[in-house]
Amino acid sequence: MGLKYRIIVSRGYRFTVYRDWRYTAAPVITRIGRIPREPSKECLMKQWIGLLGLALVLHAAPARAEVRTPKLEVTIVAPQDAKTVKWAEDAKKLTQKWYPKIVEILGVEQPVDPLRIKLVFRKMEGVAYSSGREIHVSTDWIEQHPDDIGLVVHELTHQVQSYPDYDPSWVTEGIADYVRWWCYEPKSPRSPINFSRAKYSDSYRTTAAFFHWIEVKNPGFIKTLSDVMLKNTYGDDRWSQWANAPIDDLWAQFKADSQKPVKK
Repeated sequence: MGLKYRIIVSRGYRFTVYRDWRYTAAPVITRIGRIPREPSKECLMKQWIGLLGLALVLHAAPARAEVRTPKLEVTIVAPQDAKTVKWAEDAKKLTQKWYPKIVEILGVEQPVDPLRIKLVFRKMEGVAYSSGREIHVSTDWIEQHPDDIGLVVHELTHQVQSYPDYDPSWVTEGIADYVRWWCYEPKSPRSPINFSRAKYSDSYRTTAAFFHWIEVKNPGFIKTLSDVMLKNTYGDDRWSQWANAPIDDLWAQFKADSQKPVKK
């Protein structure tokens, strides 16, 4: 006798039953698969509620902030002699490289539109200065000091600062020199401070060294001080809020630390 098959459906499963009278008297049953069933209304409701909850969570999640790199557009105004043109082009590249870094160091808000400045090279008294959206550099100075390109970083810092009031000026200049001497060229040699006559308000390198010392002990200090200047809320009586001690105490500690013998 040949094989006989019969399909049985039970409890959601499909079974094949076959019998071969030549080898066994009992039927052999094999389960070959589950019959797909339509989901119940209760199951569908749970699925929809889950999807709705997920959609609400995704909608409420804050969008990832767009990362923008501050842009700088630079125009050069300079005599067309080869040395000045070369120095000016190097200065332009330096400003474009360091503009976003200075923005980050000072913690200022990144502008949407590019900052547009002019680099003006001309004969003049002094070394360099920043005015409006222009940086003026003495052609005589760069001829005599061709390696002093770091001065551009100092002046560019003033462009980024854009404080409504530069008073006290020693803070403004101290921050600018901090960016130059402790961020752009931290390994440059510098003269020791003469503490017999130096004051924290001497500006430039002296103040920059003082600010660097505070920044090491209180990370974020430079950003805080720059923000205070930007909001025009500076006050000598507020140093304990920014650096955990009155300014005179900080200067005394800086003086003591600076005069300690250097370990070899």
